[in-house]
Amino acid sequence: MRLSCLDLQADLVQLVTTQLAVTLQILATDSFQTVVASAHGISQPFVSNFVRGVRDVLCSIAKEYIQFQTAARQMGMQHGLMEKFGFPKVLGCIDGTHIPIVPPSTNEEIYVNLVEWPGITHDAFIWRQLGIKLKITSKEIPIIDGWFLGDSGFPLRPNLMTPLLSPVTPRERRYNRAFLKTRKTIECSFGIWKSRWRSMDKTGGSLCYRPERVCKLILSSMILHNLCVVCCLQIDIENLESDMPYTETEDTEHSDNRILVRENIFINYFT
Repeated sequence: MRLSCLDLQADLVQLVTTQLAVTLQILATDSFQTVVASAHGISQPFVSNFVRGVRDVLCSIAKEYIQFQTAARQMGMQHGLMEKFGFPKVLGCIDGTHIPIVPPSTNEEIYVNLVEWPGITHDAFIWRQLGIKLKITSKEIPIIDGWFLGDSGFPLRPNLMTPLLSPVTPRERRYNRAFLKTRKTIECSFGIWKSRWRSMDKTGGSLCYRPERVCKLILSSMILHNLCVVCCLQIDIENLESDMPYTETEDTEHSDNRILVRENIFINYFT
């Protein structure tokens, strides 16, 4: 009886190991499920079930591994970014990136824009709907004094700084230089993430899943990415295809306060 239990335990360990290996291979290569099935000596339906199971477990623990920093870590990050890049009081850098998918049979126009990139939603709209932005506004997430950095596709706000498209004065140019160097951290993060999980990049092909399943795969890959960061697992960044060029958003919210905040940054830190 004891031998049977040990055999059962070994079989269970092997099953879990195979489930993880299959899911990691799908995320890292975006191989067809039939190819992955052949590599592991199982059938394609097993691959589909394995990926779904691991994906759902990862998504269930998302809040543990994807969360905004505490006030103490915010202060540490601000100090580190100021020392390294020269831009003050940065709470974080925000941006969007494209995930290639095979357009679904229904509502295809929602996912393909005029230049053949998946998705047509502007950064400004995404910022207005962003969960973390809404939670910060409602003070559900406490933050210290500072601002986020976004490219020119985002609207200028008191807590969201954007670059100057045509800097004129020396301090405006210094602002832009420090701004662009600091904001490259988010581009670097996307690069590391997509290099590690090739299915998230266009060079790995297009994800052949329904959009709702793609969202769960994206979330799963981000959780795994954060786990890799915590465990200090390094990866070489390859040259990935860059996203669309930036365009300035049309800002319909008229507020002198947001402009004054940026002017004060010029005066206090870049004079």
